[in-house]
Amino acid sequence: MNNFTAKYEKILDIIKQMTENDNFLHQKRKPQMSDIEVIALSLATECSGFDSENNLFRHLHVSVEGRIERSVYNKRLHQQTISA
Repeated sequence: MNNFTAKYEKILDIIKQMTENDNFLHQKRKPQMSDIEVIALSLATECSGFDSENNLFRHLHVSVEGRIERSVYNKRLHQQTISA
C-alpha cells in the first residue's frame, strides 16, 4: 500500500465518522464512487502535494482508479465546491 492510498483511506474513515450520509447531491443514478469518497480523494490529493491531475491519476490505487474517470472526478469535485 503506498502512502497516497493510506492517506486516502484514513481521510475517508474520518469523514465517515463525521457524517451519516454518503451522497450529498441527489443524483438519478447511484455513482460508483460516493460523494464522500470524492471529497476524501480531493483532500488526500491536497495533502500529498500533487500539483496536477496527471500526477494524481498516476498514483491512484487500482481499486480507486477503476471507479472514477478523470472527467467525472472534475465535474463532481466542481459540484461539491459549488454546493458547499
